[in-house]
Amino acid sequence: MKMSAKNIPLAIVLILTVLISAVLIYFVVIEHGKVSETNTKIEEYKKILEDANKKKPAPVTENFKNMTIDAENLDIKAYQIQRTFGKYYRKALIDFANTIGLSGDKLTKAFQTYYQALADDAKADIVGSNDKNLIDNFLSGQDKAKLDAAITAYGNYINESNLLKKFSAFYKDLPDEKKGLIIGGNRDQQILKEFFAKEKVDPKLLEQAMEKFREDVQELTVEPVTKANVHEFLLAAMGLPRTALVTYYKGILKNLQNLFFRKKVIPAAETIKDVENLTYSDDFQPNQKQIPLVIRQMMMREDLFNRARNAKITKVASIKELTPLLKEQRVNDDYVRYTFDMVVEGPMDNLRAFVNSLQNAYKDNIVYRIRDISLSRETPENIEDLTSVESKDPAVSLASKFQFPDFEPQDTDVNLLAASYGKPMVGRSKDVSMELSFDILLYVADELNRVELGAK
Repeated sequence: MKMSAKNIPLAIVLILTVLISAVLIYFVVIEHGKVSETNTKIEEYKKILEDANKKKPAPVTENFKNMTIDAENLDIKAYQIQRTFGKYYRKALIDFANTIGLSGDKLTKAFQTYYQALADDAKADIVGSNDKNLIDNFLSGQDKAKLDAAITAYGNYINESNLLKKFSAFYKDLPDEKKGLIIGGNRDQQILKEFFAKEKVDPKLLEQAMEKFREDVQELTVEPVTKANVHEFLLAAMGLPRTALVTYYKGILKNLQNLFFRKKVIPAAETIKDVENLTYSDDFQPNQKQIPLVIRQMMMREDLFNRARNAKITKVASIKELTPLLKEQRVNDDYVRYTFDMVVEGPMDNLRAFVNSLQNAYKDNIVYRIRDISLSRETPENIEDLTSVESKDPAVSLASKFQFPDFEPQDTDVNLLAASYGKPMVGRSKDVSMELSFDILLYVADELNRVELGAK
């Protein structure tokens, strides 16, 4: 069939359309192939990443290095916070650990390695500035005081934490029959001797460290700290709570109470009975498991009494521990809380100094959390304390303002008391009584569990 002449343009259009469609289809097929290839590679890469992430940590050298440094920096921050809570012997232990651990050039080099590997924001945190020049020049000692402080803090962390970790691992690996022997006397000395021999501590450095530790701890307690018993305090500082055989602990407690009395640790405790009323009564008889807790509470009380004495509190009227001995209040897995009610008496300024001492106790690694404070004063039998000599004349002068012009002001108790109306009365008498309710928070996650063989 012949095509009409007038259909020729249509045919040409159709042919061009077919050709263009074929070309477009070709390009679509090509691009689809590329997309399919890309999707295939994406799936391959996803599988590679998934497989890599299953490994811990991901096998990237730089990431592994950064994670290690970040973890160590986090450990340092956590360490600084944890050691604030309830570490009565912490400063003494730091001195001990520093004596037998890294010091001098070795410590400086260790800190340089640690600091140089930190991220810039962590370096800025130490330097206290985001100034790039200060961060880069920090190790050159431009701010020597800050550099020395940073090296000291790092050294404290390295030396003390290493000592605690190593002793913890050593103790946990001991058989129970050896753990059960750590009860006092020469047997726990032998345990320490084995530990330091295992760690190859220089005997001369060890002797020097032990003597400094003994001196530091002696400043904290009236209990004699001697070469014969200093190991008990060192073990306690390293996480093993102090204890004693129940058969003779009552004598130890009685002796400590006598020391409290003779050395006037407790303000206004005039008899040994007063001391017992503020610690433990004569008929108190702990069982074996309670003894470490009793020792801990005597430490708490001694610290409180010392703070009251240093603040020149006139009298500790009462102190009541609200946490049963065998029922420590767990804040979480790492901390316990002891709650006390305490009544003290004295001048207002001295009471204020006592409260401030409790609030600042964190500097000594002890945390007091004050829950409530109430002040009161006994109602006097007469108003002599309100009309003292130093306030009598101003009171009469004030009273005269409220009299008739021709009336002679009388120096009477009624007038004087009326004149004192509106004046602050708390603080003008030494008979102010303050009742405190507070918590003592202790970090106990690093404490070691004793094995009291045969104990009930």
